[in-house]
Amino acid sequence: MLPWGGHWQGARLSPGARVWVLGATGQVGQACLHVLTRWFDVRGFTHAEWDITLPESVQRWLLGTAPRERPRCIINCAALTNVDQCEDMPDRAMVVNAHGPGLLAHACERMGLLLVHLSTDYVFDGTQGTPYEEADPPRPLSAYGRSKLDGERRVAERMPSGQFLILRTSWVFSSYRPNFVTWVLERARAGLPVRAVTDQVSAPTWADDLAEAIGHLLLNGVRGWVHFRNEGICSRYEQAEWILRTQGLPTSLLEARTMAEMGWRARRPAYSVLSTARYQARTGLTPRDWRTILPRG
Repeated sequence: MLPWGGHWQGARLSPGARVWVLGATGQVGQACLHVLTRWFDVRGFTHAEWDITLPESVQRWLLGTAPRERPRCIINCAALTNVDQCEDMPDRAMVVNAHGPGLLAHACERMGLLLVHLSTDYVFDGTQGTPYEEADPPRPLSAYGRSKLDGERRVAERMPSGQFLILRTSWVFSSYRPNFVTWVLERARAGLPVRAVTDQVSAPTWADDLAEAIGHLLLNGVRGWVHFRNEGICSRYEQAEWILRTQGLPTSLLEARTMAEMGWRARRPAYSVLSTARYQARTGLTPRDWRTILPRG
């Protein structure tokens, strides 16, 4: 039995290897298509092309097409990530975030393919008070967190060969799709109040940096669980304040709130900072500070 939250060495993915990216229209999926071409032959798949929740779709691509096109690695960026929507539709969240990855893992194990699966800081309950390491006990507070944790478990259970990489991250932002940064900019430019919480703390992650981290981990043959996020711990309020200041927008539009005051349906961890010590040790690289990345809204 592979150690939960552990890591081990696998074969290094060679430059030029064929890599398939699922969920290619999302933030991380688009970043992978943009960044990973630096090293690999990358092909993206949209949800319409490849629905990971349907066995026939997984079988068609992995058991039918893969033997001809010979990909070496599958990167699963497909997920249901709207936290409150998952709370309203927990069964659907489980299908997309757990059942689908389980199908992929089973097929990848059968075909001898490496699977990279994206997960989240929301598998933790936020009560620890110090950065979470990969093997710390997960205790999700929400349907979203529970579904993502179940996805991790299914990947690990269905790939006893250990040919998987589960990469947890937090607070992803990008120039590709709407996110917290673009929401702050849109509200402020329209002169509307920007309500942000002071009691939710983590670290933002630039999607392109996350995609680059995937590339370095593949090139170094890392398997198991790894955390990645940009340096710089902050609350959502502090993040919004920095965005407004750097863009020359009035911080007077900011309104401080607590999570309880927001009326969210799903509970969020109060402190979900991920430790990147393992990533740094295995790659020799230190993530840059998110504040050095100009938001593009």
